[in-house]
Amino acid sequence: MRLACWMWYGSISVGRANRLKRPLHRVSQVLFGDVDRRLLFICIVAAVHFAGATMPRLLIPLHLSNLGATPEITGLVVSTYALFPLFIALPGGVFIDRLGARVTILVGCGIEGLSAYLLIFHPTILAVTVATMLAGVANVLVVVASQSYVAAIGTDRSRANDFAVFGFATAAGQLVGPLLGGLVSDILGRTVAFAGVGIAGLAAALISRRLPASGARHVSGGKGAVAATEKPRELLRVAGRLLRDPRAQMSIIISGCALGAFSINTSFYPVFLQSIGYSDGAIGLLGSVRQMSALIVRPALGYLVGSLGARRTVQGVLLIGAVAIGATPFAVALAPLLFLAGLGGTTTALTQPISMIMMAEGADERHRGLAMGLRLTGNRFVQFVGPVALGMVVGYLGLAWSFFGAAAVLVTGAGVLYWRFSGGATTEEGSHG
Repeated sequence: MRLACWMWYGSISVGRANRLKRPLHRVSQVLFGDVDRRLLFICIVAAVHFAGATMPRLLIPLHLSNLGATPEITGLVVSTYALFPLFIALPGGVFIDRLGARVTILVGCGIEGLSAYLLIFHPTILAVTVATMLAGVANVLVVVASQSYVAAIGTDRSRANDFAVFGFATAAGQLVGPLLGGLVSDILGRTVAFAGVGIAGLAAALISRRLPASGARHVSGGKGAVAATEKPRELLRVAGRLLRDPRAQMSIIISGCALGAFSINTSFYPVFLQSIGYSDGAIGLLGSVRQMSALIVRPALGYLVGSLGARRTVQGVLLIGAVAIGATPFAVALAPLLFLAGLGGTTTALTQPISMIMMAEGADERHRGLAMGLRLTGNRFVQFVGPVALGMVVGYLGLAWSFFGAAAVLVTGAGVLYWRFSGGATTEEGSHG
């Protein structure tokens, strides 16, 4: 029940920020009330970053198709988005604990700009591959830094509420990004859409320079940070202890299954839509509809968790996502595709906040950057394997079977949650009470 209360979107006031004279804060007072200034700034950074990062994501498979890539190559290139993050997410969390969120976000934005440069000026499969890798590295640095910052500025009472607000901001960015990318591509060309990545990265970097200190030593990068001074062997021991925590286990399973299956959205879903005659703008619209449904559904999360429990809620939405993906190959008209896209958006909307909070609660205050990096490592592993496996399925069995395979992953995840955590010793009641 504690998790349910934390999830509820009631009041988003998480601090008693003093009135500041800066225009941005005065605007925030009008729009958002007495919101913690630190939370406001990190949400703006995250929203801008995700808007830019998602602008080209649905266009990359189409760009590869124009460059002559086979389904197997397309799946492999898309999977490289998660390749380097698979290896740097965990040390990246320690990197954040050592240097602080602001520096890490600036580094991520710089790498994002380099990715945009390659996409714009080097239209080759190799350049797209390297650009996709760099985009993945930039994203993991910004995401883990932002999540660690949010975890650090909150109290035990406000942390889940802070993550809910943060999740709303990231969803808003992901809502704007695909639609804007598709429309710009249709009107001005894909090169201009790719340039949006660099523009958004520059904007996020400029805003992050104004990011207030978190007030937590382990995120602000102070010399007293415990996680920053621990030896690698001790950090591995902490990671092992985290992985034995049921909350961390559920977090990785939930997030991994959802993100792994829905990696089809950035690999072969755009190819499928193009094959049945849809333009870049329409493809971007369908991508944005998924995020719109996330914004609409997420406020109901607290009620669902309070009524059904965390595990049952996640099981249900994973099965809903399986239906949404599995039925897509049978839809051709725009109306059913919009409905299925919205239905699929509810899965990530309801699974990711639960996953983030479970992982944050499974770690002590000194190691939350490490915990978020550990979670992201699991996410990136399935996001790397997913497109590669889907590309092989498309190459051998056809495009429709990639959707059926992704749906099977979600059904399997729901089954594992029931089999592994149905005995009562889960995060639903006992570990949160």
